[in-house]
Amino acid sequence: MTTYIREDKDWLESQISEAIGGYLEDFRDRIIEDIAKIVLNQIFTTACASMTHIDTNQCGKLVIEIDLPDPESCEEFINKHFLEGYKIMEKYNNH
Repeated sequence: MTTYIREDKDWLESQISEAIGGYLEDFRDRIIEDIAKIVLNQIFTTACASMTHIDTNQCGKLVIEIDLPDPESCEEFINKHFLEGYKIMEKYNNH
């Protein structure tokens, strides 16, 4: 048996969007948890990989230290960050 659906491209796009939206809504927490776990595992794996090259029996330490620029550069970064954020939000709000 063959079923014919006679709709336009906009209908198909809305069907796909609704399906994706439903999927993301159903699995949102799991997706966030899985991505966070993957990122943390990558950080830990990288740290462990560097430990395998050190000749010691001691445990290591993973210290994440990020240097910050001078105050003027920080202000420029913040302004740029918020401007980029607004541009991204415009993209989604003008959908």
